[in-house]
Amino acid sequence: NLLAWASQNYSEGRVDRFNERLASPTEYEGALKEVLYDYKQSVGAGFTAPLVTGQAMPNTSSGYSSTQELVAAIRDARNSGSMPEQVKRRIANTPQHIIQGVDGK
Repeated sequence: NLLAWASQNYSEGRVDRFNERLASPTEYEGALKEVLYDYKQSVGAGFTAPLVTGQAMPNTSSGYSSTQELVAAIRDARNSGSMPEQVKRRIANTPQHIIQGVDGK
């Protein structure tokens, strides 16, 4: 029971202040949240560690190496009626000069 825990773990003065706040229609919710927070911290049920840590995998797909290759991929996507995620990733990694149509070769 949360109130029993508070009476055992708080000083008498703090319990008295808590009881006063519980009687107030504007302060009771904050008082309950404060005690619940303290309780969770004391029993180790506070903030839990995230299930997954680290960073997302980087986009490792290579970009298109020529304007012709890029145009062919876009043509195929247009003919199929959708843009596959693989094509989107490769376009994102394609050098800007190829996207602008200048191969430099």
